[in-house]
Order: sequence, then structure tokens, then C-alpha cells
Amino acid sequence: MIGMIFIYLIFEARGCMVCHSEVRKEYSEGVHYKERIECISCHGGNENTLDIKKAHADGFKGIPGRRKVIKVCTYCHSSPEKMKPYGLSFDQEILYYTSEHGEAFKKGNDEVAVCTDCHGVHRILPHNDPLSLTNKMSLPLMCGKCHSDFNMMKKYGISSDVVLEYNLSIHAEEVRKGNPHSPTCVGCHSTHGAVPPGIGDIEKVCGKCHIRTREYFLRSYHSKVWKELDYLECEGCHSNHYVEKTSHDLWKQKCIECHERESKSYKIAEEIYTLFITCENEILRAEKLTEELRKIPVDVEDFIGRIEEAKTYLIEAEPVSHSISVEEVKSFIAKSKSIAEEVQREAIRKKKLFESKRILLPIFWFLIFFTIALIIYYRR
Repeated sequence: MIGMIFIYLIFEARGCMVCHSEVRKEYSEGVHYKERIECISCHGGNENTLDIKKAHADGFKGIPGRRKVIKVCTYCHSSPEKMKPYGLSFDQEILYYTSEHGEAFKKGNDEVAVCTDCHGVHRILPHNDPLSLTNKMSLPLMCGKCHSDFNMMKKYGISSDVVLEYNLSIHAEEVRKGNPHSPTCVGCHSTHGAVPPGIGDIEKVCGKCHIRTREYFLRSYHSKVWKELDYLECEGCHSNHYVEKTSHDLWKQKCIECHERESKSYKIAEEIYTLFITCENEILRAEKLTEELRKIPVDVEDFIGRIEEAKTYLIEAEPVSHSISVEEVKSFIAKSKSIAEEVQREAIRKKKLFESKRILLPIFWFLIFFTIALIIYYRR
């Protein structure tokens, strides 16, 4: 029996795992094991012997130091022949050395992240695995291993609050809700080529998701002036990591930071703010009347559909507002407001009609019964 187990260990685990059984579980759960990438691919040596000296011959590398990890990983991950069958990119090493991490690594900084810091060592899982270190839900925690370390970040003049701020943001909230389009760290900073977006690049980064918003912003006076003044584009009003859910109050809160209350620019902000608030109020009135009718009950399906249409125009007006053009915003707001007001008029008419029927119906039945009574009386 013992002999059978021994033979099984040699066959299943090869020579490496007979001695290095402590990594068996981690390795066997990883993607490399599933794809039959053997120990010797990374560590070298001879896996077909139980003799330690022979096993540690044939180009044995042992445990790669931080300076060697990248070359070990990219031996495969920079090979088009090896990566193409999996549909994986093979430019990871090039990208890494264009990143802040890679630039610092080239200068001799061994503290910056290398492959194993982000992907793990033996238990390397694909990013779509919920248990993967690079899974979307895990990324803030994984990046936070370094970027939430106060002492480490202080040396580089980087805030250690970025992960905390992100976790409080609307982006993180949407990720937790399961929104596949909401970004994590890599959505804005990239993966292997990770860099902080610079002035002039932020609108490009945000514009990957907020496409129409970027289009209208680039047409605005802000776009031209902010580039000349080296302002931080989207970040200037919406922050970077702690991006809150947008509110029309931003027109009051942010514009005053740059523009005097009596200035023409601030008056434009006030007018755009008023357009949004007025339209929202009209939609709320339409919704309130519709709910009153529903409780009567009166069929309100048509009203609900039209209110949703009004809300759609209002939502479409939000990216348009980045053009800072009152007329462009007004063209969308007018459509939304018109639908909401029309729903209100029809809802009021239906309500009055129902109320009049409720009053007239008893009178109608009274007249019918009175007429019947008279007919019976005269026939007698």
C-alpha cells in the first residue's frame, strides 16, 4: 500500500512535490497547474528524479529573487507563440516598464510591485475567478496592500487614503452592486502599464466610460482654458478617487470656487441649475399625480411610460451640460419638461373626470330609480 502511494506521488506530483509538499495545495488550485505548466518552467531543474542533486541541476533557478521574477514570468508571457492559444496579451513586460512601478524598478527600487505581488506565487487564478487577487472585487484590496501603507506611501509623497476614498465613491458602490462597467483601480490607471493620469489625460481616462460627457466638455470653453491653465479637467469638479454621485447642487458648490457670484459665468451656472431643478420638479409633480390616479384605481401605464421618457431626456441633458451652453441644455430640458407637463394636464383631467363621475353616478341612479317608481305609481 505504501509503495502504491509512493508511486502515485511520483506520477502525480512529480519529483518536486514529493519534497515541496507545502506548495502542492496552492499550486494545484492555480491556473498553471490546470494548463500543465510544470514547476521546472519557472524554477528549472529536473522533475523526473528524487535525487536532490540531480533535481537541482539542469539550469536550476531555485526561488527567483525580486530582480528575476519579471524575467521568469515574461519568458512565457512575452511569447506570442505561448500566449496566442489563450488569447492573452504578450506585451506585458514592455507595458510594465512604461509604468510608474517599472520605471522605479529599472532604477533599482525593489520595493515596487512585481508580478507575484499582484498575481500571487503558486496559486495564480484567472482574473474572472472570484477568489483571484486580480478579480474586480478584490483589486482595491490588492492594490491597497501597498497604497494603503502609510509609511511606504509617505516615502513617495503619495496619499495612503486613495483606497479608502475609492471605497466611499459611487464607482465602488456600483461595483458592489454588480455593475460590470464601473471602474476599479485598473479601469483608470491600467494594469501592467499603471500610471497616474496627468493633466490633459484625465478627460481621456474618464471619457472611456463617459463618452458623450467628454465630447461636450471638449466643445466647451472650459476645455480650452483649463488646458492652458493646467487645471485637472474632470477631477477639478468631481475629484479623482472619491467620486460622489453627481448632484445638480454641484453647479452651486463648484462654480463659485472659480467664478464671482455676480459674474456672467456664474449666472450661466445658475441658469443651468434652475433648468434642471425646474424640470425635476415637473417630473415629480407628474409622478405624484400618476400615483394618486393609480390608487383610485385608474389605468396609468401610459403615464408611467411617458414619465420614463421625460426622465431619459433629463438624463441626456446631464452630459450636455458639460458644454456650458444654456441653449443646448435647454433643448433637452424643454422636451423633458413638456412631456411632464402634458402628463400632469392629462392626469388632472382624468382625476376631475373620475371625481365628476363619482358625484354624478349616484344622481344618475337616483333619477333612474325615481323614474321607475313614478312609472309603477301611475300604472297603479
